[in-house]
Amino acid sequence: MRIIFLSLGLVFAAVLFPSPSFAQSEDRAHTFMVRGLAAVEMARNDDELIAAIDEFRKATEIDPALTVAWYNMGKIQAKTGQFQDAINSFNRYLAITPQADDASKVRDEIIKLEYRLESQEKLQNLSGIWDTSDGLKARIDVTGSKLLIQMQQITFPQSTEVWMYDDLLSNPNTTFDFRNSPVIRLELRGNKLSGTIELSATTSLDTGDWCILPAETNQVNGMLEQGKIVLEVKKQKYKVVMNSNDGWLSSPKVRCDGVIPTGDMVTKITLTKPVER
Repeated sequence: MRIIFLSLGLVFAAVLFPSPSFAQSEDRAHTFMVRGLAAVEMARNDDELIAAIDEFRKATEIDPALTVAWYNMGKIQAKTGQFQDAINSFNRYLAITPQADDASKVRDEIIKLEYRLESQEKLQNLSGIWDTSDGLKARIDVTGSKLLIQMQQITFPQSTEVWMYDDLLSNPNTTFDFRNSPVIRLELRGNKLSGTIELSATTSLDTGDWCILPAETNQVNGMLEQGKIVLEVKKQKYKVVMNSNDGWLSSPKVRCDGVIPTGDMVTKITLTKPVER
């Protein structure tokens, strides 16, 4: 009986189920094979597909000639980004059945996986310490096509107006717009980057009397080009009011009278290639 399994967009190779008269080891391999298919049917996302790989691997360890297990394991490994392992599994499938009806398609799949593996390795080379346009450092960690950028520091010039005693301070940014260790989460598609930046709440002094700028999660877009990462970061602008209607000779106690959103702005950040790995 020929059966084609279809689950999660994956088409599984046809398998001729062994008869009850087969050896016990082959029955155990068949059991793990079916358990793997059950794991695929139950999986709600790619992370849960990992359990199926374990079951297919157990089947191949018991019966190294079980081609359907090699094939299905290769499909799941490719689906979950394990490109080298998928290539190995498909090669084992072809080594056992070089004249299979789908041999040509499997060879084409290997070529595609080799290209994806090369692209993945190039992306992994982005991991490391980068220089920022402010002369500081940023750490980039890569997982699949996702980048996690941890900035040492970041400033947003002209994003905050600070009014003290009803007077506009001429240079408030060195006081208010200093953000420690912001986190940028991006996904790379081609050479385009998109994602978010997470900014924690911040204040200029270690006292609750000064206004606190609220935490923000904002949009980030960018490009990877010629060894550089160029990002455009969206940022909320604020008007900060301190000691409103007080005079310079009033009580020296500092009081926050309000943090008022006044619109959005975009700041460009440039990261240059890693200075160390």
